[in-house]
Amino acid sequence: MSVDWTYVKDDFVIIDFETTGLRPHTDRVIEIGAIRFNKKKFLETSAVDSFSALIKQDKPLPKKITEITGITDKDLASGGDAKQSIESLLDFIGDRTVLAYNAEFDMAFLEAECKRCGANLKNTLHVVCVLELVRDALPNMRNHKLSTLAQSLGLTVTHRALSDCSVTLQVLVQCMQVSDRKRLYRKYFN
Repeated sequence: MSVDWTYVKDDFVIIDFETTGLRPHTDRVIEIGAIRFNKKKFLETSAVDSFSALIKQDKPLPKKITEITGITDKDLASGGDAKQSIESLLDFIGDRTVLAYNAEFDMAFLEAECKRCGANLKNTLHVVCVLELVRDALPNMRNHKLSTLAQSLGLTVTHRALSDCSVTLQVLVQCMQVSDRKRLYRKYFN
């Protein structure tokens, strides 16, 4: 299928976190992934900038998290410091719009990690929830899980942060091909 890039935003960052659990105030981010998309650069080179970091933990990972993500305590032993990793992510984002598949989840973890480590999170970030956009663009899907959409595109959700950012980007681009893409663009990106 030919892609119409007209209603794909020119510049944004997609983020994803892998975590020790589902509660931002008690669980921790163990992996950060981010893709910085610039449409002009992408159309010329098919490249995006990426950021990835494993974060060292002071407690062993829950077995279930290792089963889901494949990330082990050994992997995290050589990970970076939470504050440095979060600050590097914020630098990578800059003033760009932030997209996340389930933005409420990812932003809650970002806010909690910033508070814990004293990193400065800008209150002016424009955040777009790709899950909400997908529900709006494809209301008749049997469900709106990233894995379901990925499968329909022949992709796999790995529960690794950077890989899942890539899947989110591809899902977003496909959603911006629907007939009412102009309305979606106005609603989510203006």
